Formats: sequence, structure tokens, C-alpha cells
Amino acid sequence: MKIWKAESIDRVQPFVFLLCLLPVIRWFYLGSVGGMTAEPALFFARSSGQWALGMLCFALAVTPIRQMLGQPALLRWRRMLGLYAFFYAFLHMIAWLWLDRKLSFSFMLQDLVERPYILLGMLSFAIMCVLAATSRQQSIRKLGRNWQRLHRAVYVVSILVIIHFWKMHPAGQSLVAPVVFTLLMAFLLLWRVVNALVLRRKVQTIVDSVGNVSGSGRHPREDGR
Repeated sequence: MKIWKAESIDRVQPFVFLLCLLPVIRWFYLGSVGGMTAEPALFFARSSGQWALGMLCFALAVTPIRQMLGQPALLRWRRMLGLYAFFYAFLHMIAWLWLDRKLSFSFMLQDLVERPYILLGMLSFAIMCVLAATSRQQSIRKLGRNWQRLHRAVYVVSILVIIHFWKMHPAGQSLVAPVVFTLLMAFLLLWRVVNALVLRRKVQTIVDSVGNVSGSGRHPREDGR
């Protein structure tokens, strides 16, 4: 398969950017025709939350896809998709704070007491704020190896938002969406675990082979014999 150049990926990136905005366009359209159900605030909160989770899955899927296709340049889309996940998570948070809780501290506290699993969503959003703030090239250069360690926190976010999604899912409604998101996230995380184990085994095999070659090539006197 032909390897795609970075320039080709960059040319397609504006199209991908616009595709990621389709949910926002849909919300404006539904709002203009009165199609956001009888509870538009609740509809927007749930829809933005699902899209935040969906964009997070898309961002995490970049690495397995580029590895399976052998297209390293696809990595250039990961940052944009990750920022879109943060964007929709931000809208989800605004929907809860402003549209649902009316910016009332007492209402927020009451909601947290009655539904403590909302704290999982808030913690996830706090971590995503840090990841979004350090996503620029300047932060990568400044943090060095610590940048990669910091951004592994996205795996923690992935687990927290899945739990949050299940807990927030209305009783009696179809479980298709929670099950699909859970299976997809499990696959994306398991892929990384397996890939890391395979890579570690390959590195260990190379180290052992180099050690055996150097050991067999020693002069007997070098071993003190």
C-alpha cells in the first residue's frame, strides 16, 4: 500500500474538521424547527455528552488505524480529534451548569448529592482541560518525556467517562449506545496493552540476541578463565 504523505493528510484535514462540526450544525437546525424534543436542555446535554465520548473514541482510534494501515501520517489528526472531544465535553458541562442547574450552586450541590457519579464526569473534564492546555507543540517541547506520561491520563478519562455514561443512562431506555461505546473503548484500550506487550517482547528479544552474540564472541581470558 502506498504511504500517504503528510501533505496529503493536511489537505484532507479541513474536510475532517468540518465533519466534526456536523453535530453543532444539526443542533442549530433542530433548534430552528423545534426538533429538540419537549426538553431541549436535556436533549442538548445528552447529545453533547455522547459526542464528547464519540470524539474521544475517534481520537483513540487514530493510533490502531494508522498501525493497521501502515500510515504514520494519520497521527496528524489525533490532536484535532482530541480537541474536538474537549470541545463537546465543554458544551456538555455548560449544558449542565447553565441550562440544567441554572448556574445555581444549591442546585448543583443537590444534583451532586443525589447523583454523585456526576463527579466522575467533572473529574474527567478537569483532566481533559489539562490535556487540551498542553496539546500545543510548545508544551511538547517544554515537557519533553513528561508530556507523554501526562497525556496517558486520557486512558483514565476513557474509563471514567464510560462509567459516567452508564450511570447517566436513563432507566428503561435501549442499552445499545452504552454497550457499543463500552465495547469500542475496551477494544481501543486493550489494543494498546497488547501492542505494548508485543513491543516489549520484541525489544527484550533483540537485547537477548545482542547479549548472546557479544557473550559468544568473548575471548576466554576476558572471562578470567
